[in-house]
Amino acid sequence: MSRRFLELYDAYFDDVYRYVYARVGDRHDTDDIVSAVFEKAFLHRRALERAFSPKAYLFAMARHAVIDHYRRSAVRAAEEPFEPGSPAEGRYGAFQAPLPGEEDDALHCLREALLLLKPFDRELIELKYFADLRYDEIAQIVERSVSALKTRVSRIMQKLGAWIRACLDEVNRDGKAADRSRAGAHAPERTAHRE
Repeated sequence: MSRRFLELYDAYFDDVYRYVYARVGDRHDTDDIVSAVFEKAFLHRRALERAFSPKAYLFAMARHAVIDHYRRSAVRAAEEPFEPGSPAEGRYGAFQAPLPGEEDDALHCLREALLLLKPFDRELIELKYFADLRYDEIAQIVERSVSALKTRVSRIMQKLGAWIRACLDEVNRDGKAADRSRAGAHAPERTAHRE
């Protein structure tokens, strides 16, 4: 077996697995799809090893395998947030070590905002920020121009930012109301005094 192929397998297996799991939401289907991807990659290992970006080549194969899976099964992708501890949770867990008390709200708002995106837009964000692919690699995978991707991702990030800020504002507003209601029984209401 090619030493280079084994290095690529070791380097990218977890990333490809998380990507496929995020797209299909089922561990058994993910196992089957990822096995097929790496089997095909092994059969085409010379092309993989010569590819401009072996990582992009593998992700393109994974993307096409997921599309084929849905064509065969006619099942929609799971739209539910990931459960803690699932293989895909690590991607959304990339926002670790925030300030105390903000982790849960920020992560919740991120997950909610990601679910509001169109599937293709969510895939672009996953490829760019969670799979850590460069724009030229993503362009190869989704067969779009780099400039079009940069523009689209920029707009998606603006939308995500607005949705996350609105979500956090709502969480903070709800939290302050809850704090006031808890404190209301114990603290006198403050009123402005004018002189």
